Amino acid sequence: MDKEQLLVILNELDLNQLDLARLLSVNVRTVRRWLADKIPKEVEFTVLAWQKLHRLNMPWRPNSIDILSESIPSDVIFPNG
Repeated sequence: MDKEQLLVILNELDLNQLDLARLLSVNVRTVRRWLADKIPKEVEFTVLAWQKLHRLNMPWRPNSIDILSESIPSDVIFPNG
């Protein structure tokens, strides 16, 4: 993945370099260094996975849905314990 490909995907995901840095728990300078040099394979695979989930309309961002209120029917009863 080159710089242009990463920037296109970030745009599709409505992310900027700072957002990417925060999601990956790195400094924004690290992201800038990747863009100027070489993007690590781990970052490439992660961003491509986010893109695929985004295109499938599936949540991929932390806190993008409230799993307790969105996915569990209200009539489900949990056992004590």
